[in-house]
Amino acid sequence: MKNIDFNNIRLVNGSLNDGFEEFVCQLARKEDITDIKKFVRNGKPDGGVECYWILEDGSLIAWQAKYFCNAFDNSQYQQIDNSVKEALSAYPNLKKYIIAVPIDPSDAHISGRKSMKERINGYIDRWQKVNANVTFEFWWSSDLIARLQIPSNQGLLRFWFGNNEFTDDNFLLFNKASILDLGNRYTPKLNIEVSSAQYFAVLSRGKSFKEFLNTELKKAESACQKIEKNEKCQEATERVIDVRESVERIKEVDILGIEKIPIDDFLLSLMSLANTIQDIYYNLIEKDISQNINREIQKIYELSVDLLNVYNGLHQEVMKLVNDPVLILEGDAGVGKSHLLADIVEKRKNDKLDSLLLLGQKFTTDEEPFTQIMRMLNFDGSSEELLETLEAKAEISGHRLVVFIDAINEGHGLNIWPNCIRSFIESFRAHPWLGLVLSIRTSYVPAIIPRDEFGYDYCVRAIHRGFGANTRKAVLTYFKEYNILYPSVPLLNPEFRNPLFLHLFCEGMQKNGYHKIPDGIRGISSVIKLFFDGVEKSIRSHIRNSSSISVVEKAVHRYIEYLTENGCHELSVDEASEILSEISPRTFKEGELVDLLISEGVFSKNIFYDEDGGDVEGIYLSYERFENILQAEYIINNLKLDSVSLISYLKDIKRLDKVNGLFEALAILLPERRGQELFDVLPQFKEKGYVFNAVLSSLLWRDEKTIDSRLDSYFKQFYGNSRFMYRFVITIIEISFNHGNYFNANYLHHILAPMKLADRDAVWIPILYQIYSGQDNIMEEIINWAWDESDKIHISDKSVELGVTLLAWLLASTNRKLRDTATKALIQLLHSRMNILISLFEKFKTVDDPYIQERLYCIAFGCAVRTTSKESLKEISLYVYSSIFDVKGEIYPHILLRDYAREIIEYAISIGVELDIALDKIRPPYNSKFEFDVVTEEDIMSILDKCGNYKDSPGMCGMVMSMLPEHSSLSYGDFGRYTFQSALSNWKIDAESLNYVAIKLIINKYGYSEDKHGVFDKVIGSGRGRTTTPNERIGKKYQWLAFHELLARVSDNFLKIEGAWSNNVVKYEGPWDPFVRDIDPTTLIHINELSPEDELKDNFWWSDEKYANWDMDMVDWLNADNDLPSVEPIIETKDSDGCEWLALECYPSWEEPHYDNGIYKRLWYQVRSCIVDETDFNRIYEWASKQDFGGRWMPENSERYEMFYREYYWSPAYHIYDSEGITKKELYDRNSEEFMGNIEITAIYYLWEAEEDYSKETAFSCLLPSKQLFDGVDMKFTDKQGIFSDDNGKVVCFDTSEVEQSKKYLLIRKDTLLSYLNNNHKHIMWYVLGEKNIIGFYNFPANFPSWPVISGVYTLSGDGEVIGSLKTRHK
Repeated sequence: MKNIDFNNIRLVNGSLNDGFEEFVCQLARKEDITDIKKFVRNGKPDGGVECYWILEDGSLIAWQAKYFCNAFDNSQYQQIDNSVKEALSAYPNLKKYIIAVPIDPSDAHISGRKSMKERINGYIDRWQKVNANVTFEFWWSSDLIARLQIPSNQGLLRFWFGNNEFTDDNFLLFNKASILDLGNRYTPKLNIEVSSAQYFAVLSRGKSFKEFLNTELKKAESACQKIEKNEKCQEATERVIDVRESVERIKEVDILGIEKIPIDDFLLSLMSLANTIQDIYYNLIEKDISQNINREIQKIYELSVDLLNVYNGLHQEVMKLVNDPVLILEGDAGVGKSHLLADIVEKRKNDKLDSLLLLGQKFTTDEEPFTQIMRMLNFDGSSEELLETLEAKAEISGHRLVVFIDAINEGHGLNIWPNCIRSFIESFRAHPWLGLVLSIRTSYVPAIIPRDEFGYDYCVRAIHRGFGANTRKAVLTYFKEYNILYPSVPLLNPEFRNPLFLHLFCEGMQKNGYHKIPDGIRGISSVIKLFFDGVEKSIRSHIRNSSSISVVEKAVHRYIEYLTENGCHELSVDEASEILSEISPRTFKEGELVDLLISEGVFSKNIFYDEDGGDVEGIYLSYERFENILQAEYIINNLKLDSVSLISYLKDIKRLDKVNGLFEALAILLPERRGQELFDVLPQFKEKGYVFNAVLSSLLWRDEKTIDSRLDSYFKQFYGNSRFMYRFVITIIEISFNHGNYFNANYLHHILAPMKLADRDAVWIPILYQIYSGQDNIMEEIINWAWDESDKIHISDKSVELGVTLLAWLLASTNRKLRDTATKALIQLLHSRMNILISLFEKFKTVDDPYIQERLYCIAFGCAVRTTSKESLKEISLYVYSSIFDVKGEIYPHILLRDYAREIIEYAISIGVELDIALDKIRPPYNSKFEFDVVTEEDIMSILDKCGNYKDSPGMCGMVMSMLPEHSSLSYGDFGRYTFQSALSNWKIDAESLNYVAIKLIINKYGYSEDKHGVFDKVIGSGRGRTTTPNERIGKKYQWLAFHELLARVSDNFLKIEGAWSNNVVKYEGPWDPFVRDIDPTTLIHINELSPEDELKDNFWWSDEKYANWDMDMVDWLNADNDLPSVEPIIETKDSDGCEWLALECYPSWEEPHYDNGIYKRLWYQVRSCIVDETDFNRIYEWASKQDFGGRWMPENSERYEMFYREYYWSPAYHIYDSEGITKKELYDRNSEEFMGNIEITAIYYLWEAEEDYSKETAFSCLLPSKQLFDGVDMKFTDKQGIFSDDNGKVVCFDTSEVEQSKKYLLIRKDTLLSYLNNNHKHIMWYVLGEKNIIGFYNFPANFPSWPVISGVYTLSGDGEVIGSLKTRHK
């Protein structure tokens, strides 16, 4: 038993007192108490309580620690008494109060004096009289020691009173040594954030996770607040209460600690509320099925989307780590598992979080893991003591301590772990302050932790795939570090996702002195030669008189020869030194060449175990694929290469991963060296997966000259194999940009283009879904490359043509995000290469998919408004005119395609491009037929009858039910009623009957069938509350196709009416009325998420007006009117270059610093402006100066959600809405209704909703200048949204929120505006509305002042100075 001396207790924060307090709290947490609910550790000041247990009945058991090591003096008795009084006052539910002190009381009786024990008993009696419901108890030194003797507390005993083990310095030194032993597997200067890193943030429960969780909770609370304020959502009140209560339960938990976080309950309440809100929305719009749905009602639906976004953010596998911190990290060799773990350990160190990094290579015996771990840590004790000791350290910090074991497959891992990994994990689970991360090479998973034995729910598993979606960023980072020029097309070869390969590739380039990838570096053999040549040059630079030596290839080939001839997989260092000693013995001492090749990264060194079970230090080629290729090369050159010999050789190889690697290598080299394919050498196995997969993989690495139609014939026999087709398409994508490769994007086009729509979608869409949903999202990588704004002038037209061919096929996808982002990427790539755009049209003109055809014209329109070449614009306009409008027979019956095609030509005309065309042909109505047989509800019922039940035909049932109209006897479908019927009810036709026509169209024309599409559509699902958005069913795709076709035909052949409520006939102008547009192709902005209002900054040169008068009480503050911020510096400001700017519109606000959900003061202004004719200005300004703008009745800009960003000022839609008054307003007196004059608002509010355009996750909005200013100043759109320039490219007007994380200010150069006003005899007037509010305060006392309303008017003086004044009144 250890000698327990409380004078030698472990220090915490350099203090014995803090150490004793923490020690007592740890004992208290482990105390055996029934009916416990929650443990709370107080900070300082502690209110007389260090920590306490909350019991199920709400009562408390509390502890106070007093580090008094000698008999108490009077001041110490007083300190204890004061602590008791504080505790009784602060904790009314106190049931028991325990005071811990590190001495035992004396009971010696001295005449005239009370013993220490008697005095304490006296205090206890007095406290009992103050509160008889509380039991008071002391834990004396002997009590503390008795508790430490309990077997389960041996770890505590060792930690607090041992030999100072596991100090912070101990951990730092141990982890530093482990990281050093990783060698070049950890390169911190080339660190790339990878998706797997999110798992560690959740497992750690550190600050970043707390911030993430709090953000999600705030989103939910914000949605709840909006729901509560919406009168139409009152029936959701109970569901809102459920969500708020579940949020509060989470907030009660210490997120950084170990208490269970009740996330599942929160998610259940969230989903229930979202479903209720969606039901409210659908019930509301039943009253108005026309397209003119009130925007306020639409915002109700958006609230349900906000809730579902929070649900999806938290309903992930990774979130299980919050309450069960055990993670298995899988990955192939070289993908960077070791680097990732080392990087996480380093980041945790910087965040003051404890970690322990152990290396699998150090497990060098067959002893059970804890025995070896304790030896590594120099810990003498039991495994339970070890874990308790680590847990005690973790509890001091208040954060989980995470133990990382890297590469459990290394060392003796295969002997150790299979029999004890479950018990090892369960040992950690018994200690909630500890987390555990085990990394393992994927090929060892079946042997060590097989899924079929452990199941999928035993613990969280993450697959580390190297750089994954960040591959391009990684390559750019590495190439920059090694001074290598990035190639013109994306490097899609999957090997570049592997950190080790990228490292070796860059090393080879650098050592060869290359700054650009040489021509011919495509095949794997050339990459190997590149690397070895670089190492050769590096070795020569270190050795004198060695210009003629050539040792690297000789050494590697000698190594390969030995391994192949002896049937082994690695070589001991001694053996390697011996067999390589004959290479240039005069130059290298014994073993020196081996050491050099290790230091240069050719070989790596590790501990292996031999046949006798002993451990031996050995070497192996650092990159496994290199070894496979070189071994295959040796086999081809030295073995009799026939089926029998090869199979015989392969049978001697015990490891399956080695066999598969050799197959791939042979598939690469045989065509180059022998003119044979692998299936020629192994004809009896040519249909086996390991053969066709090897041949398929070889396409990435082999000489392109060896790839031809013979392989095409071989692959076609596997087209019916879905796994093969998935890998086949992935491979084609990876080589899609290589114009010399037979299987590039053109090959994909030749496969897909001739197919019928229904057949193609049955194959292509599931493959797209599988690829785009995977972690290695190569499509996203290609889209991001194309969408990137960087100059692509160096890319050849051939490469661009291949890239756009691939991207165009993504337009067929039912994933709206994939389709929309591919659309934006194509616009970015093609707007400066309009010649390729026309070639793309020609290439796809026979493809029978309206989804693709519509988007190609959408892309053309996006390119048209961005191109700087009028010649190119004329060429595309004439092409579109001849292809779509100047045709015999029908105009393509698609409402959106026609719109894009028309817009291209209208835009060209608006900027002065001369076109010899008939304008009436491009404007509606168009020529089309409406010849459909009557389809009755009985006809549809017969379709459903043939389907049987939903289980038998989920696809067909889902499609039909979704399309049913309002008065169907089977209940309506959401799409059929709220999308389809809603839009078509704007024409004089029985809209409900068209729903049935559409169903027949979907089946008979587009070819929807259960056999082809049902399985996929079942996976995607349908209906409300679906969490697979933005994926849609194939049936939903065909619903959209039928909808857009019938809209086109109906608009051509029937009279349009104002709405379902009216019979007034109006002209159909375009798809903005009724609004059926989706994506805005004229803006290419990337938006992941808009910043919440409270996160916007105000420290910019345009928002420098401060306000800080928060010290007054609420009544005085509301009554004060002499503290208002000046408006002049808000309207007029200067940038860092001294250029003066004027704010045409802005909404500054100031808030008192406050906590969440607190009560605080808020002051806001809304500053707007208008332009007035010189002749009317004085009268209007004088009148406005006398007005009170409370109630927000002055004219404002109109929110036009129907128009595209670059449609403003010229388009047919703009002219129609402008005639209704976008910025041109008539001004009337509020009271007398007297007409005061005409004004023009200076700003336009552009908005494009998120649910219509999935290339962004949130709505995008910005302020634009009015047409009067845009034309008057001769502004131009720039490539950046919300920024406008003059003819010389100088910025003259911009929305500040588009350049910084700022509130919206629409600024215009002062000299530019003054020039316009003077030249056109105009004046500008600003009108200001504002208020002071108290936020979060609802129960107003009598005579509490109302909010003061602020009004003001400003203009420019003759000298150009901003002048005007403010006034206030109380409501």
